[in-house]
Parts: sequence; structure tokens; C-alpha cells
Amino acid sequence: MPDRVLVYEYAVAEGVRDLVGEGKAMLEALLLALREAGVETVAVAGEDVGVRWADLVVRRESEALELADAAVVIAPESGGVLRDKIRDFKRRLRVLGPSPEAVEVAGDKLQTLEALEGASSFRVPARGGEVTVGKPADGVGAEGVRVGEGELEVEFVPGSHHSLLCVTDGESVEVVGVNDQFIALAGEEFVYLGGRTPSRSRKVREVALDVAEEVVERISGLSGMFGVDLVLSGDVPYVIEVNPRPTTPVVGAAMEDPERLAEALLEGPSHGTWSYSNEYVFVKVGAEALVPNGFSRVERLGDILVYRG
Repeated sequence: MPDRVLVYEYAVAEGVRDLVGEGKAMLEALLLALREAGVETVAVAGEDVGVRWADLVVRRESEALELADAAVVIAPESGGVLRDKIRDFKRRLRVLGPSPEAVEVAGDKLQTLEALEGASSFRVPARGGEVTVGKPADGVGAEGVRVGEGELEVEFVPGSHHSLLCVTDGESVEVVGVNDQFIALAGEEFVYLGGRTPSRSRKVREVALDVAEEVVERISGLSGMFGVDLVLSGDVPYVIEVNPRPTTPVVGAAMEDPERLAEALLEGPSHGTWSYSNEYVFVKVGAEALVPNGFSRVERLGDILVYRG
């Protein structure tokens, strides 16, 4: 186990205002988990960005790399940012994450579709169709995803929105969270507002491990923590995209069992799917109306409010 872990979140480190709220939520969730496990941590933060639960907060990336033995990297896939950060960090220390080549595939929505086509445990949207979803091939999450035309056009798959949060060593897979997503349409654009874990869909919970394992089989070099976005159409799961980094539902996992989360991150997966004792809803500030009755707020991480049911 490393003596000190750098948890690097790009928006917090660079002070990217439109991304820092959600980025800080993921950063603080991992810092909390590692702290509870007794692991020293270091984080990089812009001059006016506060960070909780890190043992050391520094302003320069180069200083952080000198202080740590291993790193977890959270950054946008777009523009090659995540790929390049992982490549640079790997020259200095152990990176608990995917290879740059895996990020190339998972960070490009067209390459992801091509890698996952023909899977046995899920489908992927066909290209084109009567009703399409347009998206940038090189994009982050729901950014730029809309009903209609786009750089990459795939069929619109009706159904419920879900995600998986997983850890892998490239062979074994542990599903840390099976989640429902709260997705809204603002005009023609999709907007992510938060989610719930564990998912209330029995079907999604049943197929989660099979889906995650096949994603790992098909994207060589995928390692560490990653996310899978999917739509359940009837009883058929469609994988929409793969995020080769920690994703927002990590906030629920950190509230449920921080030490187990840290263990999975640092020591690799134990095969299977987490069973939660509690139900969590996590929403962006301003979307509190989505929280069901009977849930109580337990934490605010960045701009994400976490409630326990």
C-alpha cells in the first residue's frame, strides 16, 4: 500500500469554474475514504479553492508529484486531458488508473461504440435512426449531448437512465455502485442532475457485473475506478458510454463504506457487487426537489448534496 496518495482532480487543481463543483465532490469523497482508511493524502487546488480531508493541499502539481507515491487522476477525457495527465504522472509515480491507450478508446465515443459492438450482455446504440441523439465524439458526460443532430449521431434509446461505478485490475471487476441517474431535457439538451444508489431496478442490479466484466474485456488497459452509463430499454441494457475515471456516484460509496472504497481503490477489486445497507440520493445544488420524502441530508461535497434514506 502506498504511503501517500495524490488525488488529483483537474477542475479543482486548475480552478475551472464551470466544472469545479462536481469535481470537488468526487475529490472530497475519495479523500474522505482514504482518510478513514488511515492513508495520507495530498491534493492540488487553485488559489481560491478550499479542499477538505486532504493531509496536504498544495498549489503546484509538480510539488504534489514529489510528495506522493501513487495517484488517482480525475480529469476530462475531452482534448486528451485525462490521457495526457495519466501519461505524465506515470513517469513519476504509480497511477491507480487506466493506461493512456484505454483512455483513448473510452474517451472517444465512436471508438467506444466500435469496441463494444457485438457484446453478449448488453447492446450499444446503432448509428443513425429516425430519432437520433447527437453528441461530440470527444466530450465529457452529458456535455453537448442533445436530441437531434451532432458530430456523432446514434439512435435515441428510450428507457430509464442508470450507471455503474466499478473497480478493476484489468481482469477481476468489483461493482461498487449500481445507480439510477436523474436526467432532464433542457430544450433539446440532456442535463445530469444527480442520482440514487443503489438502483431500484432489479434488472440493472442483476446484469451489472456481467456488463462491467464485458466492458473490461473489450477495452484493453482499463484499470482502477471507472464508470459505465447505460439505458435500460424494456429488459435490454444499452451501454451509452464508458468513463475511465471515478464518477459522481463515488459520493454514495464514500458515505456507505469509506474504508472498503479505499481498499478497492488501493488494493484492487474483490469480485462481485456491493450490497448497500442504506439508500443514498445525491443531487446538484438547486435540484433538491428531486430528493424523495424520508431522506435526510448527511453531507455536502462540492456542489453535490448527499441524502440518506
